Amino acid sequence: MPHHRPVSPPARPLSLCGRAFGGRPAEAAFIPRASHPPTVILGLDPRTQPCAVRRMNGHTHPPPTPPRCTRPDKPFITTLRKTALYGVSGDRVLDIKKINDRVSVSGQIQPADVEAIKAAGFVSIINNRPDGEAPDQPTAAEIKAAAEAAGLGYYDIPMGREGVTPEMVAQTQAALDASNGPVFAFCRSGTRSTTLWALSQAGEDSADSIIGAAAKAGYDMQHLAAHLDKKLS
Repeated sequence: MPHHRPVSPPARPLSLCGRAFGGRPAEAAFIPRASHPPTVILGLDPRTQPCAVRRMNGHTHPPPTPPRCTRPDKPFITTLRKTALYGVSGDRVLDIKKINDRVSVSGQIQPADVEAIKAAGFVSIINNRPDGEAPDQPTAAEIKAAAEAAGLGYYDIPMGREGVTPEMVAQTQAALDASNGPVFAFCRSGTRSTTLWALSQAGEDSADSIIGAAAKAGYDMQHLAAHLDKKLS
């Protein structure tokens, strides 16, 4: 009878959580990709929590229910590649979009998130959301109290339906200049914070550079192109 060589079984596919079906955790799920800017995952060590970060089509997604930090007193910080920074604050995942080394933005935060923001290295918080937009929204006074208790700078620059004013842009620039380190800005989705940051940089950098930095964080500022070559007045 002819001799048949045994056929090697195909490699087991990876599940969405980066673990081979029926096998050990797949280290390849955590290999950085050079095409994405850095991501910091605060309070989570992927070496001991292999299923906490999901990778699909080359993009990293936060888990549906974020795990608690294994060392709440000393949160672990690691680096992956993606647009956003994910900070684990208790049972919440803070989706923090990094514009550049000086500024990151996000949607609405809670007073309890301030400690995680501080642990991620931010020195100041800019609040661009007016009070009363949503029934479950914490007040600016509550965020300010939490920031001051954590030793962070706090700047209240609300941008409502009236839109942008030169005063808001000047206040944003002043807050950035007064902060000796990375600044965290938030509103409902991060768009208003990115808009004020972009306008505050007008005349300081080229329109293409400002729009490109915002785009990498997931915000389209093309509509501001005509206003970014000189200071707003």
